[in-house]
Amino acid sequence: MAFPLNHVSRRFLNLSILSIISLTLSLQTQAQVQIWGASSSGGDDQIGSLFSVYDDGSEYQTESFFENSPEGASPRSNLVFSSDGWYYGINSSGGENGAGTFFRYQEGSGFEVLHQLNGSTDGFGSRSELIEISDGEFIGTTFNGGENGAGTIFRFSMAQGFEVLENFEGSPGAGNPTGGLTYDESAQRVYGTTSGGGADGFGTAFYYELDGEITVMHEFAGGAEGSNPQSGLTLSEDGMLYGTTQFGGAENQGSFFRIDPEDNSYELIYSLSIADGDGRY
Repeated sequence: MAFPLNHVSRRFLNLSILSIISLTLSLQTQAQVQIWGASSSGGDDQIGSLFSVYDDGSEYQTESFFENSPEGASPRSNLVFSSDGWYYGINSSGGENGAGTFFRYQEGSGFEVLHQLNGSTDGFGSRSELIEISDGEFIGTTFNGGENGAGTIFRFSMAQGFEVLENFEGSPGAGNPTGGLTYDESAQRVYGTTSGGGADGFGTAFYYELDGEITVMHEFAGGAEGSNPQSGLTLSEDGMLYGTTQFGGAENQGSFFRIDPEDNSYELIYSLSIADGDGRY
């Protein structure tokens, strides 16, 4: 049975692939697991491909090359394996309007473009993770474009097609979403972060209530608190949302934080330190 990469994060040989920890958490255990993902570069035209490989490293193969128009180019988000047996994804650029495409792929059936994004209305430059909130219904974001030029949050289903749910405002509101989305079914909320926006331009943490509006939970202030998150938020069993920032913290190497979604209170947990071998981001 094939399972997808649930998000795309690090580069290796021009492939956007999962870290070992994320891979362990994201895949169901099978006797033999076929892993699917997307690369943002490489391929015949150097604009990305879809690939698969087994969990023991064997039988790596490229399943499909992107051809810019009309297929789109440079996917920077995950593939989602849906209940209908198709893999769904979004390209960050290319397509008929240069703003990317929403697509699906299935072995034996091939590649199918489902929507050509228009940068001024749909947004473009998608780089966050798609999530499937119900069978065949997906939520995602674009980084740029839309009515305010600061990105959009959208929904796609085969029945309803592509629909922009909300436009990000940009400073002083949320703008330019980058990290993955987290869906809380009980609250009917989607949580995420933006690398831009906020009063000081250092990014925000937000939630979107389905068929509602975007609400900023926290504006990053920079400095010791942290700034410009690139990853999303993780909803833990303790009910708290956890995340990281790219910059800021005590040594400007990034920080680890949590937010209580009940009252939007923010707590800095840890500042990353190169001296301690923490790395960054």
